[in-house]
Amino acid sequence: MWRRITCSLALAACLSPPAAATAHELIAPLSDGVRLDLPAPVEPAPAPQDAVGYPLGARFTHWSEIHAYLERLAAASPRVALEEYGRTWERRPLVLLAISSPENIARLDDLRERQRSLAGGAPPGDGDPVFVWLTYGVHGNEPSSTETAAGLAYLL
Repeated sequence: MWRRITCSLALAACLSPPAAATAHELIAPLSDGVRLDLPAPVEPAPAPQDAVGYPLGARFTHWSEIHAYLERLAAASPRVALEEYGRTWERRPLVLLAISSPENIARLDDLRERQRSLAGGAPPGDGDPVFVWLTYGVHGNEPSSTETAAGLAYLL
């Protein structure tokens, strides 16, 4: 199982051209002033800094701005699906962003059912995709995780 996850993530990284996007385009410099080189996104997509008006991490980004960016990203790419799965106690939407091939996004409901059958003891098949669940933003006063989610969604 680990090997399949590693290969899937490596494949996603290999799909992008070798040119790197510089950190000043996507994220603000680190606290010591260092700028990171990041991989280019897999496909052209709306960039978070274009949506919020500054590099991620340069200042606090309100949740509503990140949510609006994720909606924009999902509308722009057939590889992205955004859906609400619940609400916070303040009635803000809790959202799931799925990133995959357009074919997998089109059959997301079927893939969910297949995952449920695997959890129930069904044997895995050779064509079953690997799911990686990343959770961000469990505390509302910790914005770095939410901005990290937006940056990673852009790169993937």
